[in-house]
Amino acid sequence: MMGQMSSPAALPAEDFEALRPFLFGIAYRMTGSAADAEDIVQESWIRARRAPGPGPASPRAYFATIVSRLSLDHLRSARVQREQYIGPWLPEPILSSRPPQGIDPQAIADARETLSFGFMVLLERLSPLERAVFVLHEAFDFRHAEIADALEITDAGSRQHLRRARKRLAEGRPRFRPSPEQHAAVTRRFLEAVGSGDVSHIASMLAEDAAVVTDSGGKVPAALNAVRGRMAAARLLVGIRNKLPPERVEFVTVNGLAAAIVWQGGIRSVFVADTGADGLVHALWVLRNPEKLPPA
Repeated sequence: MMGQMSSPAALPAEDFEALRPFLFGIAYRMTGSAADAEDIVQESWIRARRAPGPGPASPRAYFATIVSRLSLDHLRSARVQREQYIGPWLPEPILSSRPPQGIDPQAIADARETLSFGFMVLLERLSPLERAVFVLHEAFDFRHAEIADALEITDAGSRQHLRRARKRLAEGRPRFRPSPEQHAAVTRRFLEAVGSGDVSHIASMLAEDAAVVTDSGGKVPAALNAVRGRMAAARLLVGIRNKLPPERVEFVTVNGLAAAIVWQGGIRSVFVADTGADGLVHALWVLRNPEKLPPA
């Protein structure tokens, strides 16, 4: 069982390192922060090494339990902290060219469905327990008995949280998504349109209810509220472009899908578009908080 909490003192460090990508995947999906996920994974190793007793029968299950509980504790405390966050809060992006420690960029691409930036944004709709149960069940195929053991809830409670999570996510999840290639093409054309400064052209590539959401954490200038609606979003982007013309644009891969890093006025931003099968941009997430961006 996952809750068998005996010590892995005898577990070689290289065996733990082999588990690191798996454990990071759990923690990142639960917390939405690559930095916090890395800290949680490392903390699991420290705690395990300090625990008395023989090694566990299943190191994978043992560490998954520790990481799940630490991530759940983090989520609960983060809810309070995010109420004081300046402006919208967005997950921390993972650039495939600069993945976290021990993470293979190919693994990010392979897990695209449950690791895409848009999906990470959707996970913010869930309560901490709903999110934890959903991540363990849907992304990692854990059985309800295992989830109940790891999160210290009942089997019935695990099933109930999963039903609620699925319902909430279905409300914001598009039925059809473009292929990675289609997404990349739309993203590139859209950012080129933004660079042109043509409001009508930009608006034509936006869905009617499109939104621009900027996360700066108050560290750099940015809109403090999401801007919604095709024309309002287009005008905002043109206004920013005219005030701070792009100095450089680098197309990159974020959470397994095409995105871009844009330099404006000496400030780096990661632009991530949420594209639909209709070829339109339904949301543009702009990450400007330097604490969430990898080193240049």
